[in-house]
Amino acid sequence: MNMGDSYASGGSGGGGRYMAERGDHAWQGKDNATGWRSAPAGWKHKDLLGLPWRLAITLQDDSWYLRQGIIWHKPNPMPESIKDRCTQAHEYLFLLSKGPHYYFDQNAIREPATASGLARWSQDIDAQAGSERIPGKNNGPMKAVGRSTAPAGPMSTTTRHGTSAASGR
Repeated sequence: MNMGDSYASGGSGGGGRYMAERGDHAWQGKDNATGWRSAPAGWKHKDLLGLPWRLAITLQDDSWYLRQGIIWHKPNPMPESIKDRCTQAHEYLFLLSKGPHYYFDQNAIREPATASGLARWSQDIDAQAGSERIPGKNNGPMKAVGRSTAPAGPMSTTTRHGTSAASGR
């Protein structure tokens, strides 16, 4: 299932006369003097409704099995004209089944590994040098990923301890 989300909003747009003629709930509460309508009952103006999750939970209550919530990252989303929040760059996909046992073909959706992924998987993690944690953190050393030395030049950086961030020296 893939379902878009929406916001509770007032305003004078969003269907106008068609919604009023249909007797749509969202049009109710329209102030005839100003042409402005309020957000639907029970919602605050500009509230994100969370419709994909609400539908998934409703289907769960209706005996469906919610097996997984997947975030589909959209690297090139459609720009939005709104100026008081970020552009939505993801959608939710829900894997639902009618029973506890179902057919799932993982190979049908599998993608080949990238060259950078293969390089990461072939690293010897135990041989990597750890880096310093933020003072006060004690959840173990952080393993470095990538090159252990950086080429000298304008792209090299220095940590606040005066060591090279890429080489640890």
